[in-house]
Amino acid sequence: APKQQLPKITWTPALTWALINQAQAKENRNVMLGKEVGENSTRDNKTQVLKRIASIIIPEIFGLNKDAAQKRIGTKWDGLKTTYKDHASKLRQIGAGIEETQAHAESGVNAFKHKYMDCYVPPDGPDAETTPRAKNLWDEITTKWPYFSVLHSL
Repeated sequence: APKQQLPKITWTPALTWALINQAQAKENRNVMLGKEVGENSTRDNKTQVLKRIASIIIPEIFGLNKDAAQKRIGTKWDGLKTTYKDHASKLRQIGAGIEETQAHAESGVNAFKHKYMDCYVPPDGPDAETTPRAKNLWDEITTKWPYFSVLHSL
């Protein structure tokens, strides 16, 4: 028998937020986001958690093919994590520059070291300590990709 064609998932903002919310849910958090300090491991593995999330946010596809639904949720989650990491690396890079060290300048060697400004953005987003440059980049990222601030807080 030919394989049943599963419906395509249209990842609307609402569906993407549903995935992020499910990843944060108490029963899924350990597996999806990692354990907090002092938190016990869960008995669930990633496949079980992804299937549980799929059953909630894409029940039609889950009803047709549990494994395919689980894989689709996993692929989307991995994509969100990758996009988050790409944006987060931009925040870390804004302070990167080069500065000739005093010792090298005196020795005549033209060597450079990286200098990093303090561009740390706390989990809850920019605060009074956040540099204006980092805040501007934060605003730019969160305007383009609204999931960033929530994923940053996780």
